[in-house]
Amino acid sequence: MPTWIVALIPKDKLAKVLIYAIIFLLAAFLLLFTAPLLIFLHIPLADAEQGHMTYYKSAAGRVQTDFGISVSWQEVMAIDAVLLGQDFSKSSASGAYRSAKYFVREEKKWVEKTCTKTVTETDKKGKPITREEEYDCSYEQTVYYERSLHEVIGLLIEKGLLTETQQEDVLRYTVLDWASVMDDGQTGPIGPIPPGEFLWPVPGIYRLTSTFGLRVHPVTGEHSFHDGIDIGAPKGHDVLAAKSGVVTLAEEDWGTAGNTIIIQHGSEETRYYHLSAFDVTAGMYVPAGEKIGEVGSTGRSTGPHLHFEVRINGEPVNPMMFY
Repeated sequence: MPTWIVALIPKDKLAKVLIYAIIFLLAAFLLLFTAPLLIFLHIPLADAEQGHMTYYKSAAGRVQTDFGISVSWQEVMAIDAVLLGQDFSKSSASGAYRSAKYFVREEKKWVEKTCTKTVTETDKKGKPITREEEYDCSYEQTVYYERSLHEVIGLLIEKGLLTETQQEDVLRYTVLDWASVMDDGQTGPIGPIPPGEFLWPVPGIYRLTSTFGLRVHPVTGEHSFHDGIDIGAPKGHDVLAAKSGVVTLAEEDWGTAGNTIIIQHGSEETRYYHLSAFDVTAGMYVPAGEKIGEVGSTGRSTGPHLHFEVRINGEPVNPMMFY
């Protein structure tokens, strides 16, 4: 600190001022050097280019061919994002296939079977006689089953390839819509959801089971437009208001959406479908982040999840654009 500044400070306050100055300098140092490190931990390197990403799509297709198991290549990529320390320059076709195979569980099954064969013998006069004879032709068969992402994470932790603290990172990385990345070759943050205009409605759960746009409907099997995103979460998990607003609807069995809450935010509204419980009623004002209900599987649903929509002037838009 310059001597002329020191001379201006009363002696009885000099020690306190020096302490504050040291704390300020330490805080500035930490912000300067640790912030880039934290950002690096949650943003993949620039060489996660389209060429590298195709490894995962090809690996998922190969697993489908080899084992008859449908694997989400986005989830395979999320696993590798952590295993490779987000340095996709280390990725390879063989490495992606190895990671994809973690989603396949192999079991040996004994199949009991009796077969028959034709036996030819001769009688006392030398004439041939044929007969059918049964014999045991049981065999061992290899059967393949699909592992869920949570099962794969548990397996990798058991093998010592992932730590307990890294499992949350894997789940967070599944938030990115990798399909859009494949289309334009651009990358973006795939770590914790950064602060934005909307809060994440299902705290701690970042697994998308269905994205916004055209899809094959999981119940009807028909191609249809999906107006929101589906977040896979256990029944009873908290659902929070993504933005402050007024509850305009909190109704049970609201058609195929099941138990539904709609919150109005000016020209915007957010919708929460398939709930198992309500914590709000129509007409209530709720601040962002307040619990409004719980995840369920009511209405037309194949399992517990939150269908989350954002609409502007009544038209559905991709919720991920707000995160």
